[in-house]
Amino acid sequence: GGPIKPFCQLPGTKRRRGEAPALAIRRLVQQDLADLGDRIRLGGVRSECQQTTSANFGCETVYHKMVQSATFLEAPLADDCGIFSTRLLETDSQLMPNTTERLGALRYQDVLVMKDHKDLLVLYTWMTLNELDTMRKNEKQFTSALKAWLERLKIP
Repeated sequence: GGPIKPFCQLPGTKRRRGEAPALAIRRLVQQDLADLGDRIRLGGVRSECQQTTSANFGCETVYHKMVQSATFLEAPLADDCGIFSTRLLETDSQLMPNTTERLGALRYQDVLVMKDHKDLLVLYTWMTLNELDTMRKNEKQFTSALKAWLERLKIP
């Protein structure tokens, strides 16, 4: 593979022209999360509005999002399912750069590794909404820590 590009985001997709939100969610689950689809139980949907400066155009932009809640059902992974789980052991922490300390307990979380519909490796882990928001708001401070952590995970 190529270089690791760490970033924090929830699985998501843009709606296609004329596509209903429910169909976009179904497409996301069937394509990007296909190997996990039977473990995902969809919950409620909420509308979210975000105002930010567009990275492409440099002007104030309003993004309207439909946020789908879901529950992930934990079950043992079958050997042939295309997904595997990995984690960094606490004994590995002596070899970790100091920058990873800002990740806290996340460093020792389980990580699900699978391929998306473009055949790229995608890694998922669990965190609270507060942890996700903190990382997203301070992305520049967390990028080097995430990269160092991801590079030390054992991914075949």
